[in-house]
Amino acid sequence: MTFKEILSVAQKSLATDIYISPSKAIYIKSRDQIKPITSANSTLSNEQIIKLIKKILSEQELEQYKEKKSLLIYYSVKEISLYKLYLSEQEGLHSLHFQPMSSQIPDSKNLNTTFLDGYSTFRKGLMLFLGAKHSGKTHTLNAFLNMANIKTQRHISLLSRQNPWVHSGANSLISSINYTDNFIEVFNRHLNTNPDMIFIDDLNFNNFLYLLENYDFNLPTVISLQAGSAYQFLRRIKNNKITNTFRNCLYILFHQKLIFSAQAGTQIPIFESVERSRELDRFIDDEEIFAYVNNFSELNRKQRGDHILPIENYLAKMVKAQLISSQQALQFCDNQPYLLKKISTVQNSPLSAENTKTEIGELDRGWT
Repeated sequence: MTFKEILSVAQKSLATDIYISPSKAIYIKSRDQIKPITSANSTLSNEQIIKLIKKILSEQELEQYKEKKSLLIYYSVKEISLYKLYLSEQEGLHSLHFQPMSSQIPDSKNLNTTFLDGYSTFRKGLMLFLGAKHSGKTHTLNAFLNMANIKTQRHISLLSRQNPWVHSGANSLISSINYTDNFIEVFNRHLNTNPDMIFIDDLNFNNFLYLLENYDFNLPTVISLQAGSAYQFLRRIKNNKITNTFRNCLYILFHQKLIFSAQAGTQIPIFESVERSRELDRFIDDEEIFAYVNNFSELNRKQRGDHILPIENYLAKMVKAQLISSQQALQFCDNQPYLLKKISTVQNSPLSAENTKTEIGELDRGWT
């Protein structure tokens, strides 16, 4: 079986992962089941995998891989798929892990992020996408960039470490620039090109602090941060005493993970919670509430369900989990009648995935 045949078989099986290791059968993950697609006698040797790696990687990527013993790249195979590819070496043995991606630019409708589309024409301010590793922050950022490209006529800058999708100008001019450890230099230089809107993908927190201290966000700016939970982000904001910076932030979206959607034909993000920036100071300024956010993040994921939780739903579940009292929850919401109804519902029913699904709001509809 050739390399392309392996990828083709995996695609037909709707595989979300393909694992290639030396002297082992080639495995795929399909519908959450791991299964081999080659026999134990039909394996690739370590030398064959090295030859494959040399065909896939550029000279610069190969040098990085030799130095770090691991590498993440995006790799496109004509007429088959776009892949996120993880390479690793351990004790001289090389392994490849492919994750298929749609080669089409993510669409906000398929991702169920149309609630963000109205912001695509904003003229000033900051939007943040945060979440754990591989949770779909880049998907969301590119879908939002695509909507801004369609809805506005602007010069849009995209700064990323490596972006898997190529944006062509629909109504806007798109300038895409890669950065590595030289983000500050690239960012400052690129401001001289006079962009109208800035997108920054996979920004580390130290560079994010630099922007907060040196850039006033007079241009609409959309940022996805490197991996971290909601609590980790809030704790860093609290420790650096920069809470006030976010009170005029347009939106902050916390991602939880990715699932595979056969309908969309790709991995799509699921959200742990959606918090408008006006809620941030409420959680950070109250020590008790701030501690509850960490405890709440440790609750069983299946019990909470894979849904977008408006602030009232979020608080109601904290009450149900006895992390805060009803009175405390009411102090930290805008829609008290709705929250009272939610609290009544969760207090009179078990906290389960089934019940969670009956409590979803308008933003939750449409998940596949």
